[in-house]
Amino acid sequence: MKKILLVIIALFTIGSVGGIILAGMNMYNRSIAADKAFKQDQEQQKQIQQESAPNDPPNNPQTGQ
Repeated sequence: MKKILLVIIALFTIGSVGGIILAGMNMYNRSIAADKAFKQDQEQQKQIQQESAPNDPPNNPQTGQ
């Protein structure tokens, strides 16, 4: 009877440690996904700004053009 109880406790302990590891992986993945999404948003905004900018270069007062 004691052996069965010890086996059950050991299984619960292993399951708890596994749950902690999974929770940590979830938090890590969420933080990485947020960084990637933020970088993609910045790249899209830069691309939109470049597309909306005129193709002619601005006049440069130093060269007189």
